[in-house]
Amino acid sequence: MEVERDFICTPPPKTVRFGDSVANSLVKLKQGDPSDYEMIKHQLSDPEIKDAQIISWLQEFRSCVTQLGKEHEQLIYTVLRLPWPGRSPAVVDEYLAFLSNLISAQTVYLRSCLKTLVSNFTPRRVKIQEGNVDISDSDDDDENLPRIFDRCHQALQMIARYVPSRDVLELIISKMLTLDVSAPRSEIEEVESMGGQNRGAGTDDDFLFDMDEDDGYSQDDGLLMRHSVAERLDTLMLVLLAFIKDMSHVNGVLDVERVKTLYRDLVYVFDKLVLPTHACAHVQFCVFYLCSFRLGLAEAFLDHLWKVLQSLSQPAVLRQAAASYIGSFLARAKFVPVAKYQVVFCYTIIERNNRTMLPVVRTSVGGDSVATNTNPLDTFFPFDPYLLKRSGQYIDSLYQVWEEPSDCMGPQKKKGTMNPTEEEDDFLHGETPKADTVMGSYESHLRSPSSVGSPPIAFLQRPF
Repeated sequence: MEVERDFICTPPPKTVRFGDSVANSLVKLKQGDPSDYEMIKHQLSDPEIKDAQIISWLQEFRSCVTQLGKEHEQLIYTVLRLPWPGRSPAVVDEYLAFLSNLISAQTVYLRSCLKTLVSNFTPRRVKIQEGNVDISDSDDDDENLPRIFDRCHQALQMIARYVPSRDVLELIISKMLTLDVSAPRSEIEEVESMGGQNRGAGTDDDFLFDMDEDDGYSQDDGLLMRHSVAERLDTLMLVLLAFIKDMSHVNGVLDVERVKTLYRDLVYVFDKLVLPTHACAHVQFCVFYLCSFRLGLAEAFLDHLWKVLQSLSQPAVLRQAAASYIGSFLARAKFVPVAKYQVVFCYTIIERNNRTMLPVVRTSVGGDSVATNTNPLDTFFPFDPYLLKRSGQYIDSLYQVWEEPSDCMGPQKKKGTMNPTEEEDDFLHGETPKADTVMGSYESHLRSPSSVGSPPIAFLQRPF
């Protein structure tokens, strides 16, 4: 089905309807008369609405889409909820045409459009009455489900053509961050270590991606996260990382231009959402994974963080977070050929910032404001070990795991050598190395490396 064709407004078919036209109803609403406006919403909500009626309404809405501002959100939500996926091809065509016009003219409705489309991937629930008991079950035996899913995929692909990909990524990652901070690392570790007793741990808040438990999973499944929120996040991270891989490669070969575009979009979302979020444990690994494709990507990411760290115009909290990301990234990324003194330098920055006490105003028991000194980032290491099991298969081979040092820790030897010029990848021409350097170990990721010594002055003058 061709979505990008030039939709020509044809005269709407004759159907039974009440009230004035959509355009006139919007004018009346603005003048203080909501009667026709409310009547339109009522008619659109009719469960027995016919195909011809849907087509007629959609054509009217397309003709006045520029007038549908944020104040008409309830009306737009009613239109978006029309039962279009299982209807005739003519209805599908008109709905996609309306959708393309809406998001092109009113980008404020992007979130609502995506949320409505995603909801169609969950089979609707039906009530079955047995005796005096009402049983609710999902209608997953509907033979039309494959066709409905295909049409919803088509709608999502169409949105991707009209809306910048970073806007879609921002929406998805914002929801994933909500899950991430709702599943603290310590809580996941506790639930996983306790086995199946706390399978239901976590909350069931109203997230965009609300998934039912799959009865096909076994409690003994080694890839099943026992923490319910972590299980949802694991599923979404698996999809996101697979998307990053697919978007960056064409026929199995890295496409430089596509990966550059994706990198810029991800870094934009990272700056806006991830960097300011303290204690997120997993979502940031999407950038970690992308940077593994090419050394130049990793260096560009480090250079970006370095600029945030040095910028006096950035808030102190963001500069500290950037320092934490630099140190943690260098310490954990196998694909970055980093000498030990560089890790020491970054951890020295982190230690210095940990000693910098930020003034925070808190309220005492009596209600008076009391100035205290604290540092909310003093234990934040963003690339601590990845705990999600299924999506972790993308990360494991790229991740440097530190082990306890022996009593007599000698100098570490490199597995191979690298020409210094090979490290100067300029984001376009270099090749991703294969963990040529093994860095020294610490007693833990929190141990101070300051005893090893400071980096040479030459490093301080060398940009990433």
